[in-house]
Amino acid sequence: MEFTKETGKINLVVTGKNGFIKRKTGTLINVPSSEIRTKLMNEYVKTKDNSKLIKFNKDYPKIMDGDTLISGKGTIIQFDINYEKDKLRVSKSVFAAPNSEFKISGLETWDIKDTKNKERTIGQSLKNIELIKGFFNVDFLNSEESIITPTAEITFNKKGYVFVDVYSDKIYSLPTKGTEYKNKLTKKTFCAKSETFEEIIVTKDSIYRKGLTNLDEIFQNPVALLMVKQKTIVNIVPDIDSAVLANDTKNASANFEQALASLEMFKNMSPDDITRLMKTAESKMTPEQRKQMTAEQKKQMNPEVMKQIPEMVKMMEQKGILAELKKANTKLKGMTDGLGDEGIDRMTKYTAKGIKKMKDVNATDLEAPRKYNPLTKDFGCVKVG
Repeated sequence: MEFTKETGKINLVVTGKNGFIKRKTGTLINVPSSEIRTKLMNEYVKTKDNSKLIKFNKDYPKIMDGDTLISGKGTIIQFDINYEKDKLRVSKSVFAAPNSEFKISGLETWDIKDTKNKERTIGQSLKNIELIKGFFNVDFLNSEESIITPTAEITFNKKGYVFVDVYSDKIYSLPTKGTEYKNKLTKKTFCAKSETFEEIIVTKDSIYRKGLTNLDEIFQNPVALLMVKQKTIVNIVPDIDSAVLANDTKNASANFEQALASLEMFKNMSPDDITRLMKTAESKMTPEQRKQMTAEQKKQMNPEVMKQIPEMVKMMEQKGILAELKKANTKLKGMTDGLGDEGIDRMTKYTAKGIKKMKDVNATDLEAPRKYNPLTKDFGCVKVG
């Protein structure tokens, strides 16, 4: 048995019916909406049958190097990649509003096997993100690689985020402090240094700045812009029953403790012990229970797979994973004991209510036509590069 560790992962979420991946070959692939996944997750919560959800995730289109991601009418794309580099966790996130396009390249995939230590390390990393057209929010952590646009290269000082509208032959943007712009034609640069919000515009041959009191309309309410992104994330969360959530939270530590005890039990079992355990479990199952088993559950209960569990648990212990799990459960128990039943009831009610409220909130309409003022001093616009 190999112990698999994932050190880099891509997550793609599309909300709406018009999300596409365009391959380098020109092939256009329609990406299923996250609303379908949410529906299947709700179904799983009710029926405990996750076979449809597993199939959906298995069939979901995979990202390839050189892909262009397209969000059409009424559709939003959230693209995230997290990976390890030089012992740091690198994160790159792109939110694409309706009618936007961006391209990814420099995608690296690894699958490294260490037969001596029975380890397998898999993952992906990404170098380039190119914004082609439309409205975006890009967020980087521990990365100094540039965001490419038609007129500028945008770089963060290790971390930062920026709203960017690739509009006609120029870009309009709202950056965080420390964001640097480099005009692709003139090679001139400008670094955003304001403690408050400022707007940076890059044309084919110039860089302009507007202060807080002269921002174009789309950037005048940054909180509303962030709400669009947050609402998209919340919309993929399945329906929450506060009573069920409260009960799960109250029992979480005890269930965690039981799972850890099961791992300790499996660790000391022989293959023959596993076989006897499986036969006993199968003999106690009713015909109805057997009928309700999903294909994935049957696969997991395969005797040959189950026999590998003791070795897997021992490897988890050697790598310190069991110790980390026990530490995590101690913190979980401390939190739930501290809250008490009444505190958990209040917390879960607020959580369910907050998510519902977030789903209903009115956010900035990024599909509406956007208008920008002329790049003149009359509108507070100053050339800075």
